[in-house]
Amino acid sequence: MIDLNNVVTNLRKNGFIAEVFSDRASLVTAILEKLAHSKSISRGGSVTLDQLGIPDAIRAKGLPFRGNATYEDRLAALSADHFLTGTNAITEEGYLVNVDGTGSRIAAISFGPKQVFVVCGTNKIVKNVKAGFERIRAIAAPKTSALIKRNTPCLSFGRCMNSNSPDCICRKRHVTLRGEEGRVSVFLINEPLGF
Repeated sequence: MIDLNNVVTNLRKNGFIAEVFSDRASLVTAILEKLAHSKSISRGGSVTLDQLGIPDAIRAKGLPFRGNATYEDRLAALSADHFLTGTNAITEEGYLVNVDGTGSRIAAISFGPKQVFVVCGTNKIVKNVKAGFERIRAIAAPKTSALIKRNTPCLSFGRCMNSNSPDCICRKRHVTLRGEEGRVSVFLINEPLGF
């Protein structure tokens, strides 16, 4: 059984701002309040954000929001006031574990945007970094390949095969061990979301 309070404590020890939300509405409200005066908001690919309706809620407020569909969008994310994303895994010791195709999401988590908001469901909390990468290989990579219609071997085998396929979405691996003070906020919701 995962102890969310322990995960939050460890995230905070590692320099992240971390909060747990019991319901979707309170999480979305908290994010919208923090974005209220933002001059530029961008996002990484995230089923969790979409399931929570956060992009639509930002647009409904008329806030300056940019997607991640083009190279220009992904490049602009690096200089945004706020960058919103999900994560592939969070370890119990408070590390973020991610794999990307282009690296734009992990680049923005690491450097650039003034504030990064990472939203995560309990299904993505794992024991350690090794378990985080295994979760990505077995769950996130095949489901993401199917979602974005990439012809990768993991679709056939049901797990990442470390392929050299031109459609590979697992080109960059990254572990965020520490957050710069006040820059990266982790919003945990006490339910499974995304993959």
